[in-house]
Amino acid sequence: MNYEPSSLGGLKEATPRGKDHEPLVEGRLVREKIERTNDFGQAGTTYRAFEDWERDELISNMVGALAQCKPDIRERMISYFTQADADYGRRVSEGLASVPTDDSTTVQPKHEPSVEQAKKRSRETDGY
Repeated sequence: MNYEPSSLGGLKEATPRGKDHEPLVEGRLVREKIERTNDFGQAGTTYRAFEDWERDELISNMVGALAQCKPDIRERMISYFTQADADYGRRVSEGLASVPTDDSTTVQPKHEPSVEQAKKRSRETDGY
């Protein structure tokens, strides 16, 4: 799955510093964009190969994680899941409809008590 461009801005892939490594293997091995991309095929094949309990667990994990995200990110992820497998997208969508979500456009990650406790106990390092 491609993670760029991000709707949140932030990190971007670094500009290459030099020429790509092109080892000689009966000719040149180069990086090129393929003509026919199938960005979701492997994800769909993997989802369909799971046993029922594995799909159930995956859906539960995705719903739990996405419930904390901004609505536009949830919708984009459902679109990705649907492109991988229609059942996958449908189940995540239905799962999100059945749990409370934060529909504000400025969703911030929810902090668990253990995260707050770790922050209180942490200290700066010397950076090596």
